Amino acid sequence: MLKPLTAQQQKNIVRNVLAACRDIEKLNKTGYSFLYLACGFIAHYDINGFKAYYSEPGSLQRDIEANTVTSPQFIPLSLNTTTSS
Repeated sequence: MLKPLTAQQQKNIVRNVLAACRDIEKLNKTGYSFLYLACGFIAHYDINGFKAYYSEPGSLQRDIEANTVTSPQFIPLSLNTTTSS
């Protein structure tokens, strides 16, 4: 049976996905699994295929933002890693 993610696990996934938006090589297995199992991204065969597909800087963030528009159940807190005053 699946167990809900703890708050710490959720934070770690968000941090990993945000880091991967800047540098896809930082994406780990947990972040990859979250993206394709929970967010509707296709797996691209494996994590290496996923990283190859999203190797263009900004491409993962663009797809997450596009997915947010078409799949409102997945609404990230923020993909904007800069702060505004």
